[in-house]
Amino acid sequence: MRTQVTLGDIEFDLGPRHAVRKTSTRVIAKIDIPGGPPEQQDMGADEDVISWSGSIIGPDALQKVSDIEAMKDVGLPVDLVIYGLDPFNAEVLIRRFEYQVVRTDRLDYDIELVVAPPPPPPTAVTLSAAAARPTGAPAAPTPTPKVHVVRQGDTLWSLAQKYLGAGTRWREIAKANGVADPRQLRVGQRLIIPG
Repeated sequence: MRTQVTLGDIEFDLGPRHAVRKTSTRVIAKIDIPGGPPEQQDMGADEDVISWSGSIIGPDALQKVSDIEAMKDVGLPVDLVIYGLDPFNAEVLIRRFEYQVVRTDRLDYDIELVVAPPPPPPTAVTLSAAAARPTGAPAAPTPTPKVHVVRQGDTLWSLAQKYLGAGTRWREIAKANGVADPRQLRVGQRLIIPG
């Protein structure tokens, strides 16, 4: 059975020797403790990556490649549907797209996609506060964000668990504070905890 893939409005027909690969990883942080053995801390699931190789064949091959390049350059999520035994549907970002022109009507390519993470669900507190406010009543003032001063042993995972209720929400704290490398927190650093 041939695998059919649709990325946005572009259809790929993968031959019987081609396969779609899906990679799921977890982030494991290594914590070096002076005078003791290093510890490993699970930072949670990382991104899912989907990739495959193939050929685009036909008189519109150059146009399809141009369309894929445009989707990659825009950087917005694109719908991906993979038809096989069970349909797979997700929003993805194009991380890498490489191609080689064999002829004007045939291009061989490699593509790598990252599954876009879903937006965080609204919290029950937000929903109940919005439902309790009568129509026309002014909105309650926005709460002052919490500030946490980093202490020895703190990780974004543990702070997300403590303040946001789930360690998997550590990226929200990283984004709110412009933390590029979550393993490089400094003792005494002030972190804003998003509400």
